[in-house]
Amino acid sequence: MAAVKSELKADVAAVKSDLAAVKSDLAVVKSDVGAVKADVAALRSEMAVMKSVLEFKIEDSKEKMIDHMDKKFGEYVSHVDAVFGEIKTIREEQVFIAQHSHDHADRIGDHDKRITRLEVTVGGRAG
Repeated sequence: MAAVKSELKADVAAVKSDLAAVKSDLAVVKSDVGAVKADVAALRSEMAVMKSVLEFKIEDSKEKMIDHMDKKFGEYVSHVDAVFGEIKTIREEQVFIAQHSHDHADRIGDHDKRITRLEVTVGGRAG
C-alpha cells in the first residue's frame, strides 16, 4: 500500500506540475489574446481612417470628373454655338441674296421692257 500511496503522490505531483504548466500556458494564451484584441482594435481604427481618406478621395475624384465634364461640355456647347451662328449667318445671307437676286431680276425685266419700248419707238421713227 505504501507503494500505491507513493505512486499516487507521484501522480498527484505530476498532475499539479502539469496543471501549473497549463496555467502558465493559459496565462501566455490570455496575454496573446489580449495582444490580438489590441491589434484588432488598432486595425479597426486604421480601417476607419482609411475609409474616411478613401471617401474623401472618391468625393474629390467625383468633383474633378464633374468639373472636367462641365469644361468639356462647355467647350462642346461653344463649338455648337459657333456652328449654329455660322448657319444663322448663312441663312441670313441666303435671304439677302435671294432678295437681291429677285430685285436684280425685276430690274432686268424693267430694262427689257424699256429696251423693247425704245426699239419700238426708235424703230417706228426710223421707218
